[in-house]
Amino acid sequence: MNQYREFHHVAIYLGISREKNENVDTPDNYKQQLIEFAKSKSYTYEIYGEVISGGSSELEQRLELQKLLDNIEKFDAILCVEISRLSRNRLISQTVKQHRIDYDKPIIMPYQTYDLGNSSNDWLVFDFGSVIASQEHALIGKRVRLIKFKWQKQAFI
Repeated sequence: MNQYREFHHVAIYLGISREKNENVDTPDNYKQQLIEFAKSKSYTYEIYGEVISGGSSELEQRLELQKLLDNIEKFDAILCVEISRLSRNRLISQTVKQHRIDYDKPIIMPYQTYDLGNSSNDWLVFDFGSVIASQEHALIGKRVRLIKFKWQKQAFI
């Protein structure tokens, strides 16, 4: 990525997973962290946030993410906490990635910026992160099913 590229107006995306049973404060924590980061960089921003299953297979179920993609031209970049907050579904991750490439809109995280349209290394790291997030989602689902089975089994004892 061109280290001298300037960002002025960003979309903050807050994707909070239902399956993770995250602490109620987590959406506010993420929001505060990203707002503080944006202010430290003098970015103006608009916030898109939703609580939904990270593995939802239909982009249409991700209303705020869809709205963000529809409005992508308004922003210099997308700001989020980590790749898995965009989606743990590889189809949606690839759709998001393609929008970033098509519109030349980097993804900024407090620790990393992915310039998917201009860096094959960033493209590769994003894809690996998406695969890992998808695998994490599958493991969480498996654990939840095992816990439910254990509870059901104990109810019959």
